[in-house]
Amino acid sequence: FQTFQASFQHTNKTATIGAIWARMLLQVPGIGKKKAMAIVNEYPTLSALLQKYQTLSEEEGRKLLSDLR
Repeated sequence: FQTFQASFQHTNKTATIGAIWARMLLQVPGIGKKKAMAIVNEYPTLSALLQKYQTLSEEEGRKLLSDLR
């Protein structure tokens, strides 16, 4: 959390939801800039991603982000 919080100390207060979502994704181990942007392009908000997961089976959910590039 400290890394995440520190990344916002130097940004302006008009950061978009997409930019904040991308920064959140970058805090997940194994997700780099390219993968984070692919996720944001497909699912522009955390809510959009969660809604998609709710429509999938457990197996489909495991594979959901693996094909994004």
